[in-house]
Amino acid sequence: MIQALLKRLLGRPKTPRVVRGDPDRIQQVEAVLKSVRPSLKADGGDLRLLAVEDNGAVLLSAHGSCKGCGAALLTVQGGIAPKLRERLEWFKSVRVVE
Repeated sequence: MIQALLKRLLGRPKTPRVVRGDPDRIQQVEAVLKSVRPSLKADGGDLRLLAVEDNGAVLLSAHGSCKGCGAALLTVQGGIAPKLRERLEWFKSVRVVE
């Protein structure tokens, strides 16, 4: 009974998230996301980096209120993509995937 209660309160243990791609590029993208994350979290959402591909594409996943929200795509294309383009010379595109 105690174990069931603890499991309900604590949830399942989280496995570490592995981001695919070049470690330097991952760090650069994470720095940009860190700068916009407070605005996302203020609205109850978040975007997580999944991968940085060799062709310059950045793959993100939406969480919280951003998941399934039509405005999330507008936020990514109108707010985050320009910041990535401005700061990262290798950046080509960004996509939100499920």
